[in-house]
Amino acid sequence: SFDSAKVLFVDYGNKEDVSCDKIKDLPEDMCKLPVQAIKCRLYAVPEAAETDAFSALVDGKTLKTQFVAKHFLTKSFQVVMVDEESGSNINTAMGAAEEEIQTASSQLGLTSLVPLRYAVGTSLTTQMTWYVSPAEFFLQPMDTHPEFRAMMQQMQSVVRSGTARQGSQLCKGDYVIARFKSDKVLYRALV
Repeated sequence: SFDSAKVLFVDYGNKEDVSCDKIKDLPEDMCKLPVQAIKCRLYAVPEAAETDAFSALVDGKTLKTQFVAKHFLTKSFQVVMVDEESGSNINTAMGAAEEEIQTASSQLGLTSLVPLRYAVGTSLTTQMTWYVSPAEFFLQPMDTHPEFRAMMQQMQSVVRSGTARQGSQLCKGDYVIARFKSDKVLYRALV
């Protein structure tokens, strides 16, 4: 028996130890929407890029994100991001050479968007959900935003109504509903 479990909030990318009494079973109908957090790293940006500068460039912004390459070592996508409002390229602002970014973008061209199917060459409108550094952060696609919001509201209602069962025997790899400490909101999570 244990008092807490380490969970990954699958739609945002952050990890946290959550008290077992704050974890509920995830109803099957809430598993239909694919995981929303996409693990990424900035393409052609130096490893030592400043995290605070990155934070200032992306916090609260809607970003046009182009998936340039797969980074197999970290199981993430290398991306080129542009602030939709200002048009500024996040990668070049963080130290990437303009030529490298232009070359990567021109080789890919523009592709039509296929919701929730991420392949090199795909371009999506995204928002930042969690970041550690320019070499590790998580994005959420905006094209599934209405379905995601509806699922989040349903999740809060199900738990409030008492129909969600307490997570019984928690095992590594279980998908659950867990309460995030700082905002007290319920989210889908992986133990």
